[in-house]
Amino acid sequence: MRALCWVAADEVAVREVSDPELRNERDVIVRVRRSTTCGGDLPLLAGRDPLLRAGDVLGAEFLGEVVEVGPAVRRHRTGDRVVVGASVACGGCWYCRQGLHSCCDNSSVDLASADPDQGRDAGGFGRPRA
Repeated sequence: MRALCWVAADEVAVREVSDPELRNERDVIVRVRRSTTCGGDLPLLAGRDPLLRAGDVLGAEFLGEVVEVGPAVRRHRTGDRVVVGASVACGGCWYCRQGLHSCCDNSSVDLASADPDQGRDAGGFGRPRA
């Protein structure tokens, strides 16, 4: 699939990247139809995030169509049109049940790289890998 990738400070390019795949039973894959940038993207575009690497896919808020769902997904079906926010949250941990989705215990897709001494930010689309 094609995606907008960060190349260097103030330089992006559309590149071929691997197709997404379901990693757990609650995942949903969405075919992006429209996307935009916001103020939170500006430091990334400028290359001011030390975790950003050439080839990282950018894009946080988008809308599109559901093309695949995991077996535990109940709210969405293939073909649904959806609007997706930047935060990745499980919806079931203590923080999510309190409405504190940005503190989700289960949102990082790369838990092995999380530094236990530094804490862990919530996951987010279009953000550098941890």
